[in-house]
Amino acid sequence: MAAKSKKRKKSKTKSILAPEIQAAIDYGIDISLLEANLKLSVIERIRQHQIALNTVQKLRKAKLL
Repeated sequence: MAAKSKKRKKSKTKSILAPEIQAAIDYGIDISLLEANLKLSVIERIRQHQIALNTVQKLRKAKLL
């Protein structure tokens, strides 16, 4: 038996994404993290950023000791 092609068939429906976003996806960029962050409130995004910033600062201090 012949192997099935793994190529995706292009959808005949129009994409509802902005052309720039669709171009990024077509290029191979995974935008799921961006989508997940945009579902958060501004306060939740700030909180996550602060946690990440605190972690980086602790790692920098640990490296200096």
